[in-house]
Amino acid sequence: MKQTFKSKVGIELWAPIMMLLGTIILLLKHGMIISYVAIIFPLATIGFILFLWLRTDYVVEYDKLKIFSAFNYKRRISIHSITKIKETREPAQGPALSLDRLKVEYGLGGSVLISPRNKKDFIKALKRQNNSIKVIHRKALSKGEASVFQEEGED
Repeated sequence: MKQTFKSKVGIELWAPIMMLLGTIILLLKHGMIISYVAIIFPLATIGFILFLWLRTDYVVEYDKLKIFSAFNYKRRISIHSITKIKETREPAQGPALSLDRLKVEYGLGGSVLISPRNKKDFIKALKRQNNSIKVIHRKALSKGEASVFQEEGED
């Protein structure tokens, strides 16, 4: 069975789009753009971000997790090699369009950061194939407190 999960898009991508669009609209409204060539770069930037958004998918198919992002980023991971999934906000590079991420650890030290929109269903789909995957959730705390993690099944 094939399940496709779209990437969650965080404020860190929405903010630049809104700022660029707002700037273009204000410049056009007040006649401050002498040449329409001046809006090509902002529009190209918006187009690139939208392309990333539309092209970042996580597919659970048979015993594989397939990760697709951008132009030619493709990774296939055997679901049976996945050992741990941990909620994180790591800013490191990965095929994730939000800082609300999952760190998927597999094999001998391999890992990838992803951000499926529906994390709960995504984890369920993986655990159907490999029930031994250890899941570590980030516990919601009040502002100013350090992060606390809780293994699935703990109270």
